[in-house]
Amino acid sequence: MKLHFLGTCAGTEPMLDRKHTSFVIESDGRLYWFDAGEGCSHTAHLMGLDLLSVCRVVISHTHMDHVGGLGNLFWNIRKLTTVGEKRPTRFDEIELYIPNLETWDGIRTVLNNTEGGFATQFKIVPKLVEDGVLFDDGVMRVTAFHNHHLRHNEGEPWRSFTYRIECEGQMLVYSGDLGS
Repeated sequence: MKLHFLGTCAGTEPMLDRKHTSFVIESDGRLYWFDAGEGCSHTAHLMGLDLLSVCRVVISHTHMDHVGGLGNLFWNIRKLTTVGEKRPTRFDEIELYIPNLETWDGIRTVLNNTEGGFATQFKIVPKLVEDGVLFDDGVMRVTAFHNHHLRHNEGEPWRSFTYRIECEGQMLVYSGDLGS
């Protein structure tokens, strides 16, 4: 298991040589993406990570410093499959775990209004994050726990999550942000 930090800057003003929150866990030739701050896919590409090996993207909450690079991540994956060498993605589907599907709908609308209507050779499968196990694919297990970073009203879905990530006998806990 390798942990790659793509951005470690919180929701602050732009900072020299820092990008907003995003990291990737590489295991078994797969890339598991956690948050997608601005410039994350560009940074990953420059680090030599194969964007065509992304299998899952997990978003903690939908503030811009955590999703500002999400559309560009999928855009760059698409470009790698349609320009130059035109290599296929390793997986036919990329699962996107996101606490607010409206945010994904907005990003998808922007992508659909680009060249070719964002036709891809891979499918993006959005899934709403709720408390509990998000996935356990035999390589990685991710469990979601809501937190209080964003205001929560009784009867509404939680919109901010902390994740327990288990991979290769290791465990780490990630929370994009916390509340009180």
